[in-house]
Amino acid sequence: MARTEVTVAQLSRAGVRGDGVAGTVDGLKFRNDGRTWLEITNGAVASRVVTILTGQKVLQLDVDDLQVTIPASSTRMVGLFPPDTFNQAIEAGIAYIDLPAGDEDDLTVRAYRT
Repeated sequence: MARTEVTVAQLSRAGVRGDGVAGTVDGLKFRNDGRTWLEITNGAVASRVVTILTGQKVLQLDVDDLQVTIPASSTRMVGLFPPDTFNQAIEAGIAYIDLPAGDEDDLTVRAYRT
């Protein structure tokens, strides 16, 4: 199955509210130019760990994925994501988000670009 893409909203002085995408079993993805950040909302009564995958290597060594704990009934802003670390080699300009198995539907993700 394919990852679901989170549409990135451009911030403006007029204000903007990005389209929220509910978590899916296959994970999410977003266009990343290094100026993108995420708003992640956890609607559960327990904390959830969201993983933003690193897609590159440094000196041929794997770089650890970024794991962010979203407390129960909370929203967190996460980012920025340097493209040379987070963009996936198999899908140019795209970063991947993995969600906890069995708890995907507790999470909603929005993406914004500065």
